[in-house]
Amino acid sequence: MSYRRGISERYASVFTSEGDESEVGNKWGWYGIIHSLADGDLLKMDAVTLIYIEEALTFLAYEKDVGMSDKINIDANSRRYK
Repeated sequence: MSYRRGISERYASVFTSEGDESEVGNKWGWYGIIHSLADGDLLKMDAVTLIYIEEALTFLAYEKDVGMSDKINIDANSRRYK
């Protein structure tokens, strides 16, 4: 149980949406993570489950950070041109 709690704490950004827990995430749990890693392709879902959990969560955390950074840059640029 402590390993699970540690994973949840280290990768909290993957399990939350902008600081709040996602309603979809609460309902679907790990399925949503597997779905995301498989890029929504049912045929890739088995392959995703073979990846070590920390590798998968690190990838998702990185993707989320890059997405947030891109959004911040887009927002900053749109304000600059108003």
